[in-house]
Amino acid sequence: MTCCRETLGTVLARSLGVHVPDPALITIDRAFVAANEHISALGKRRMKAGLCFGSRFLGKELPTPGQDTRFDTESLIDSAVKIYGFDLAFQNCDRQPANPNCLIKDGHVVAFDFERAFEFLGWRKGAEIIPALYPNRMWGARTHVLYWVACKQRAKINAFVDTLGAFDSKAFDAALLSLPSDWSVPAKAIIRHVREMQDGLPGFRDNLLGVAAP
Repeated sequence: MTCCRETLGTVLARSLGVHVPDPALITIDRAFVAANEHISALGKRRMKAGLCFGSRFLGKELPTPGQDTRFDTESLIDSAVKIYGFDLAFQNCDRQPANPNCLIKDGHVVAFDFERAFEFLGWRKGAEIIPALYPNRMWGARTHVLYWVACKQRAKINAFVDTLGAFDSKAFDAALLSLPSDWSVPAKAIIRHVREMQDGLPGFRDNLLGVAAP
């Protein structure tokens, strides 16, 4: 499920104007896992053979946006607000100051790590799907790493909501054709989520502007 969320989150974010690293699906074989067992052992999760999500390496020593970052260009501000809007719209609840999952490169804030997106899908625990941990889609709005930028940008938040309202899922549907067939169920749930927000766009706009108020 993590691979599915990462992939669909990255593809959807890019289609809504969020800057993300180039994504890819990578097949890892058992020989690669065995050769890198010492690296896998350092993390919380063990590496497994099979289909995995990957993205282009952004580079070394890139800055992380924080309270001391000067957001003094339109491109920096615009890219930050789009990440904030996407994370709240699609319940990506963990882009917090201690875990920013974004870097500044070429004048934009670039987002990565979407494994906690789509909380409304619930979470798999073994063979069981457990309910969403944070059913309120605006959870974490004021602790988000980019809240302090977005809260001053009412017009740009409105522009992101307009982009969401105009989003055509055909391009997203086309991207799904190259993905594993068993991802169709969560993908359809994501599209339903988009359409529900589009149908209730004034309410979503009001909620987003409300939680993003200074």
